[in-house]
Amino acid sequence: MESFWFLENPSEVDKEIIVIPDGRVDVFFSYSAWEPFKVVLMGLEDEPAVKVMKAKTNFFAVSLNLLAVEYLLNESISDLLNKSKLLPNGFLEICENDIVSFDSFCAKATASRKIQADVKIDDRKRRLFNLIYSYCGTYSVGDLSEGVFLTPGQINRYFNQQFGMPLKPIAPFFDLKHHFVI
Repeated sequence: MESFWFLENPSEVDKEIIVIPDGRVDVFFSYSAWEPFKVVLMGLEDEPAVKVMKAKTNFFAVSLNLLAVEYLLNESISDLLNKSKLLPNGFLEICENDIVSFDSFCAKATASRKIQADVKIDDRKRRLFNLIYSYCGTYSVGDLSEGVFLTPGQINRYFNQQFGMPLKPIAPFFDLKHHFVI
């Protein structure tokens, strides 16, 4: 998990927001006066998009670094480029009662992540993502392949199969502010 955040529209009016691609995958936990609690997974975005935040709506969110996507979701998100899908309630063991306050939400999500800490992560993928983040997007796939014992073709296939896009378009989002953590 890379970060936690919160959005609120307490007004009586829907608000337009602009979603800017950031190289992360987000899981939203939301409720409103109009809709029941739901959990939504937003895939990678490759272009800015205008969205509408309904009136009287709260979003609590977890942003995931890319390696966390594979191990927390246990599935590819290649079909979610610029799209989202509903996840079952109870994802990360978070329910409606856990999104009353930001602090309780963060505590619950962190505790859930610790439960999953025993997952075995492929060392080559861990090294790959550590290199990607340490190079801050200034690398070639060939440079990366030498450091992780994967061919450039294997790296490109992995990104296309797992995330729905090759590595290069995502590269500008890897910078020093966002070190890889899982």
